Amino acid sequence: MDWILGGGVLAFVVLLGFVSNSTMELTEGLKWLLGGLLLIGSVVAALFVAWHLWSRPTTPTARELLLRFEAVRSMSGAQFEVFTADLFRAMGHHAVVLGGSGRRRYREPSWRACRRTVQESQ
Repeated sequence: MDWILGGGVLAFVVLLGFVSNSTMELTEGLKWLLGGLLLIGSVVAALFVAWHLWSRPTTPTARELLLRFEAVRSMSGAQFEVFTADLFRAMGHHAVVLGGSGRRRYREPSWRACRRTVQESQ
């Protein structure tokens, strides 16, 4: 998507260079500038629309995930927890939905506890 904007900016800079270095009158230069600006804007807009249409998800799973991503803001805590677990399962991780509400006391990972015990014993 950045290449579309970069191309539009480059075309505009070339157009400005063309108009500023030409020997045409002011009104003729403004006509060229306005016409070129409209043409560049139209091409950039058309490319944005084409890119948006071609980048849509094609598989049913991708479409479902897109719909669920759009609904994240309105999810309750339990729905978000199920969504996150499904997302991690889709990435190949093992996920367990615990449920419950409120803050839980932090429990440090077992490898840290083991490391601390080994250091204390030395």
